[in-house]
Amino acid sequence: MNTRLHLLRLLNLRHVRRGWVRALASVVGVAIGVACFVFGPALSMTISAQVGLTLNDLAGQADLEARRPDGGLPLEAVTAVRAVEGVTLAAPLVQSGVMLAGQPELLAVFGIDPALDRDMRAYRLARGDFLSGPGRVLLGDAYAAEKGLEPGAELTLVSMGGALTLRLAGTLSAESGVGRLNSGDLAVVSLEDAFRLTGKPSLDAITIRAGPGVDPGTLAAALREHLGAEALVEPPEGRFRGKETFNVAINVLMALIGTLAIVIGLMLIYNTMAISVAQRRAEIGILRALGLERGAVRSLYVAEALALGLVGSLLGAGLGLLLVSAGNSVSLMPDFTQGFEVASHEAFRVTPGLLVIAVLAGVGSALLAAQFPARQSARLDPVDAMAQVRAEAGRLRFSWRAVVVGVGLCLAMRALPFLLPTGSLEGIIAGNIGIYGVLVGMFVLVAPL
Repeated sequence: MNTRLHLLRLLNLRHVRRGWVRALASVVGVAIGVACFVFGPALSMTISAQVGLTLNDLAGQADLEARRPDGGLPLEAVTAVRAVEGVTLAAPLVQSGVMLAGQPELLAVFGIDPALDRDMRAYRLARGDFLSGPGRVLLGDAYAAEKGLEPGAELTLVSMGGALTLRLAGTLSAESGVGRLNSGDLAVVSLEDAFRLTGKPSLDAITIRAGPGVDPGTLAAALREHLGAEALVEPPEGRFRGKETFNVAINVLMALIGTLAIVIGLMLIYNTMAISVAQRRAEIGILRALGLERGAVRSLYVAEALALGLVGSLLGAGLGLLLVSAGNSVSLMPDFTQGFEVASHEAFRVTPGLLVIAVLAGVGSALLAAQFPARQSARLDPVDAMAQVRAEAGRLRFSWRAVVVGVGLCLAMRALPFLLPTGSLEGIIAGNIGIYGVLVGMFVLVAPL
């Protein structure tokens, strides 16, 4: 063991220092791949959790939601919904945006019926009281504190319908419920005040709670008959119908990017090890002539690849955590909520198991890449190596099987995007798979060379 450690310091470390550019490229390739494997699943899990929080905070206890694609339900629709058998609660909702006079931030506005909405959605008061009628407003607690507003203060909201002066009734905590939406930058007002701010007496949605034992699907069909063919009645998660597709696309793309980076790192490590064998033929011949066994020679190259892979993997794990940290300041919710842009924020989380798997993947790819050069180094003939004769690694037989497999993979991956509609999500994913598949096919072609 001491002899091998001495050889590692004397030979491998010296060679890495001389070929530091190749070694650095190998480490960077592995690091980028591992970082993608850390960030991709974290991004996917965070989006799913954020959608769930938004749905819970926005829909509350609703089983169904009625709205129109153009966002214009008449106020009379509430009466029609309440008349349908099986409806126990129907809460109207107006959604818009306003600005506090003299302030640059855009606030999300929720126009509600104060007498009903607390039975539908969760409102956690931080200070003051809940709405008691028109002329009052609730703000997010953090926003109100930032602007120095206390309950009882008068403030002016400005929107498309004009300016409206209201009194601050209270503030909402951002820990849960409606106050968590839009990171707390929101204003909750009565329906009457919402109509004045928007300039039109129409609703954006009616959230509906079904009675015990009532089938939501049957109730939705009955509601459509009362509201007309233009009305859309579906569970609240219908707002996020694009969530699954978006999440799948993110997962696939991040996995492909991570795989591509790992493959590039694998090729770089393979190249580094292969060049190392070619440049150190004389050293290998001397070691073999002095009695060093083949397994010991092979272990020198495996240890070198292990070190490069481990360093790259640890750096990649750190880079992945930095990307996750940076992602906490970025809005993750795309425009798949059909015009409703507020969302409840969820922080990125990375599980220890994910970090372990990513590091093992990086180290494993490095070890895999080193196997072929390490085997060839152990097979070198000592006499040929010391005489600087071309070693076995340079006399590999041409493999028609590798050519057929590589060319076939390249052609198949190149044709894959043409089998699916251009511009569709499936076509985009297939196109990315095709690009990376061609790279893998090229690696199959050139690796033995």
